[in-house]
Amino acid sequence: EIGFMPRDLSSRPEPYRNSDTYRLDGGCFYPPEDYDKWAELIRQWVRHSATRYKNVEADWLWELWNEPNINYWHGKFDEYCKLFDYTEQAVHEVLPKAVLGGPHTAGAPEFLRDFLEHCAAGTNHVSGTKGTRLDYIGFHAKGGVSLRDGHVQMNLGNQLRIHRAGFAIVADFPQYSRTPIIIGEADPDGCAGCPSSAFPERAYRNVPAYGAYEVATMKYSLDLAQRQGVNLRGVVTWAFLFDGQPYFEGFRTLSTNGIHKPVLNAFKMLGQLTGDEIPLVSDGALGLDEILSRSVRTKPDINGMAVADDQRLKILLWNYHDLLTETDPASVRMVVRMPGGWEARTRMLHYRIDDRHSNAYTKWIELGLPQDPGPGALEELRTAMQLERLEPARFVDVMEGHVTLEFALPRFGLSLIVLERSPL
Repeated sequence: EIGFMPRDLSSRPEPYRNSDTYRLDGGCFYPPEDYDKWAELIRQWVRHSATRYKNVEADWLWELWNEPNINYWHGKFDEYCKLFDYTEQAVHEVLPKAVLGGPHTAGAPEFLRDFLEHCAAGTNHVSGTKGTRLDYIGFHAKGGVSLRDGHVQMNLGNQLRIHRAGFAIVADFPQYSRTPIIIGEADPDGCAGCPSSAFPERAYRNVPAYGAYEVATMKYSLDLAQRQGVNLRGVVTWAFLFDGQPYFEGFRTLSTNGIHKPVLNAFKMLGQLTGDEIPLVSDGALGLDEILSRSVRTKPDINGMAVADDQRLKILLWNYHDLLTETDPASVRMVVRMPGGWEARTRMLHYRIDDRHSNAYTKWIELGLPQDPGPGALEELRTAMQLERLEPARFVDVMEGHVTLEFALPRFGLSLIVLERSPL
């Protein structure tokens, strides 16, 4: 991320610091006094990065600024476009193949559309010619969380509506039909640094609901991109490290003092979905249109994704609802049509995230909420944070080309089922 403005270049250098933790009013959010000096700073920094780190040109993704449509940018829209033009010229002068994108707006406002119009057909502030190179398009999206009768309520539908709006803006530009889109921040809420001890609606971050939300977001974002004909290449959780903070303080993190949260295990499950996508139909699914219209406020969304390669079928299922309340598990009956040529028996691995599995937070509570856990307690937490199987690996029969499995899936539970081809 290229930002923010150094004091010596800022057009309003003093006061440079924000007036408090949650205000964005410091001098670092202003345009430069001299755009040529800014460009030279970027050239020098890019050269330094390419010298210090390997494969910068091939592997790094570059972006300019963060959410310039809100108070992170105290300049005019055209001044942001000018900054982007100077930055683009500087980065690609040093690394011609570097991947630079933007504008990473908060949401999908008209700022995003206007920026694409500038890059597609506007006058470049450096060269004076038409248009500016744009290697990918980025914007941010947050669902929103609140308290309802003392319970946390999330909003998957709002998250997806912002994704849809951003995709629609991009789809209006034929020249960007294949340009990669990266949702640079895709999170249930917007305040990463707000702990649940002070903001109780952030309590979802320690429990499996966070992971179920993220997995469902991934599935429906891919469906939206396909429907709207755009090239979605990244959906990023904007999680942080908060060093020196209490265990399970409720910041937006994937781990706490080195202990993985359930949400990190959800990403481990997503990471297992390599192979070709195969159809999955669930009569417990609300479906994309219902969630876009009313979010997940009545029935839960019980759905999944599936992939296959020559040796394995992998099915990831979730039971998601916006409201974090206790309820009975769902009864799942899953029928898998097996590929032709597989043997009469297949090895099954069933991984699970819920209140009792792959969940170091539950273990931490059982240990008495220790803020200075000793070696024994730490070992128990490290064991509990691992992705865990619901049952031992076992062989199941393939009957008339199908495998049938039945199990309970708790609210916010995630099940990853792997069916492996038996060795000859």
